[in-house]
Amino acid sequence: MRIALLALMLVAGFAGTAQAQKACTEMGCQNGLNLTVDPDYDWKWGRYDISLLFEGRTVNCYGYLPLKKCEKGPSFKCSSDYVTIGESGCAMPESTHAISGIYVDDTPGRVLVRILRDKKAVITRTLSPEYQESQPNGKGCGPVCRGASYNLLTAD
Repeated sequence: MRIALLALMLVAGFAGTAQAQKACTEMGCQNGLNLTVDPDYDWKWGRYDISLLFEGRTVNCYGYLPLKKCEKGPSFKCSSDYVTIGESGCAMPESTHAISGIYVDDTPGRVLVRILRDKKAVITRTLSPEYQESQPNGKGCGPVCRGASYNLLTAD
């Protein structure tokens, strides 16, 4: 009788543990601010200086269009690793080379973006991003992601 009772308790304990565990996938996510540019935008050749000011920090990036050949690495460099300039077309004819966007690996509450070509303003925007939260692995499963995306040509 004791053995049967002990076996019943063990089975009930394992069943309770199995029911309490939630099945979650393990997809990751990327928090941050994604600033895009319309793919049809007509980028002119020259030196581009891109600056972002947010939360008391300034990040400066620079590079040239047309882009370097892909195998030579990125054409744009930034003063911080948490900002990346998207480059499009390095393996294509120079007429297709473009800046595809700016990715900020942070979630600033307000950001000023300025893009200059040969020291002349091309794009200037001040944004107060509204971040959306998502849970790619299901409700109650981490991580919780926070991200926002804006087109630099239309955002105000």
